[in-house]
Amino acid sequence: MGRKWNPDEINDSPDLSPGTYHVRCLEFTEGEVNGRLVYRGNFEVIEPTDVAGMRQSATFFIGTEDDPEGNDPKTWQNSIAAKDLKRCFKALRVPMGSDLDVMCSNAVGSECVFKIVQTPRKDKASGAIIPGEFYTNVRGWAEVGMVPVNASGKPAGTPVKAATPGASASPVGKTTATAKAIPKAAVSMLECPVCQESVPKAGFEAHYNKHELEEAEA
Repeated sequence: MGRKWNPDEINDSPDLSPGTYHVRCLEFTEGEVNGRLVYRGNFEVIEPTDVAGMRQSATFFIGTEDDPEGNDPKTWQNSIAAKDLKRCFKALRVPMGSDLDVMCSNAVGSECVFKIVQTPRKDKASGAIIPGEFYTNVRGWAEVGMVPVNASGKPAGTPVKAATPGASASPVGKTTATAKAIPKAAVSMLECPVCQESVPKAGFEAHYNKHELEEAEA
């Protein structure tokens, strides 16, 4: 008799479903796509536990047709992706600095919460939506514990690691500094990971759920 397994317990979907996830950064690198500068983070899900271990990447397209290598400061100032990259680093509690190699290194091993959204794929020729096919993307970043995981009202866990101010670049996976507790006064206002507005903590859940409703009706 052969080895037994339970296929019903195995999630064979290649993509995460829409919702919020508590994740750990496995890798953060500089690269290029079609000759244009990009930064890419690779993340592993911690919560919800039923999809723990699944992975998702987030790519930040910085380079443009006129400035593919991102050498002009205005390219960064005008880039939506650069703003999103900064929000990602803030959610990971990576200290801001001018050296992106250091920041990418310090991001590895840190945790945050991100939001997954799906948008329908469209036929390039006709523009018609292709039934059952979607693009899966990361939109919205928050520190661990600031938003519900998978919009269930369950708070995310406690960060295992975050870089401390002044930390230098370190080998992948070797950073061990621990995040300091957040003073209560500092979290009276929370930044929404979807629209980046500052929202009073008491009304955050209603504000966040409004975005969920808008996406469901879209």
